[in-house]
Amino acid sequence: MSKQMGIRELGEFLRSRRALLTPADVGLPTGGNRRVPGLRREELAIIAGISPDHYQRIEQGRSAPSVAAIRAIADALRLTADEEHYLRRLASTDSTVGTSGVEHRVGIPDHILKLVEYSESPIYLLNHRRDILAWNPAARTLLCDFDDIEPENRNIAWLIFTDSHFRSLYREWDETARTIVGVLRYAEGDHPEDQELKHLIARLTTASSVFRSLRERREVAQKCGGFKTLCHPLIGDITLVHQSLSVNGNPDLELSMYTAHDETSKTALQFLSAWDTTRAAAESRPTPAV
Repeated sequence: MSKQMGIRELGEFLRSRRALLTPADVGLPTGGNRRVPGLRREELAIIAGISPDHYQRIEQGRSAPSVAAIRAIADALRLTADEEHYLRRLASTDSTVGTSGVEHRVGIPDHILKLVEYSESPIYLLNHRRDILAWNPAARTLLCDFDDIEPENRNIAWLIFTDSHFRSLYREWDETARTIVGVLRYAEGDHPEDQELKHLIARLTTASSVFRSLRERREVAQKCGGFKTLCHPLIGDITLVHQSLSVNGNPDLELSMYTAHDETSKTALQFLSAWDTTRAAAESRPTPAV
């Protein structure tokens, strides 16, 4: 993301958040004719406690906002913590912010690989682009055999938007897709010079009209987590707890783990594990001589 692109995105992001608030939301009179939805610039400036001219120059990219101004604008727009973080990145004048660790491949510590390999719960390792770097047998059985996917397509965002199996796997596919788009936008703020991330977003924009539509919302999310209901081809619906965990000392790495939500889901995961063990044993047997 060049400086000029960052300035343009800053203005578009502020306008998109402004459009989501109505005068009634912030205690302002609701009368009068409005040509556009949401708050006017002047109204947002008053709520933020800055001059309308100063806010207009910030939104138009003609003035660099101070830290205090960013905080005031974020409060006025009722931004989430993730959205405020993204706004700060866009407004930053330090060209080195968020660029470390992007132009070279992040090494995966051996202990993290062992954690993935020997975990009983389905778990896989991601980077900020959502590339799938490592996974265990439980994740392969629950989600898909990642070995069968071409390395350039071995990316959660790509699979969710382009793979029919993943489209049918997630019961709450719409919410999952929306969150993934927000996670990628958050990554853009932290890694503005990541050419591979730009390439991924360009591919997704070309491949998926749904992705394009969701991108226009300019929503931001840091991580994926919560309850997930999957429609597995072997066992049907299974509700799991899904959580993303940052790797200490390796900010570009993230563990994504599924655990049982209740006894029913625990039993279902145990069945999948036993089924995978049986399948692997059968595949390892030598073919009888004819």
